[in-house]
Amino acid sequence: MSLSDTEREILIQLHIEKAQNFLNQADEMRGLNHWDMAINRYYYASFHALHALFVANRLIAHTHDGLITIFGKEFVQTGKVERKYGRYLSRMEQLRKLADYNCTTSVSEDEVAAKIAELRDVYKKSPEALKNLKEKTKKQGNFIFNISTSTFIPKAHTPYELAERPEKKILQKRMD
Repeated sequence: MSLSDTEREILIQLHIEKAQNFLNQADEMRGLNHWDMAINRYYYASFHALHALFVANRLIAHTHDGLITIFGKEFVQTGKVERKYGRYLSRMEQLRKLADYNCTTSVSEDEVAAKIAELRDVYKKSPEALKNLKEKTKKQGNFIFNISTSTFIPKAHTPYELAERPEKKILQKRMD
């Protein structure tokens, strides 16, 4: 199914609004010291902002991993966006999985604080980036990507997955 330009603009705006709502929710969770919920909402704010970018560029991804893979291939590796945004998005997904599925450890206040500055930078540049990328797309023509599957499926709920181990003093603080 193909979207008209008007439908595309509406969908982009809806994703941006959703991203802003999740950003506000994340700030509320952070204020309540709910670090796992905060990182979840910060991730989904990024997720919807990225979806707006994909809709603007006629890209399709069916999974979170597909979204990150295509973002890396089409925007980071081509130099359309800085590499730090690809690293940011990958780390945010790791932290979100840790927060949502890992019962042996949680996201720390320091981890949330470290990502907030990066997230604000992404949002500050998003409208300009969308405009620039839409112009590049017009010059290059329209394109759509499909992602194939592989037999490797990471298990996000597995204890000790991709999470960095907290320092001993942080673990002791959590036990006190």
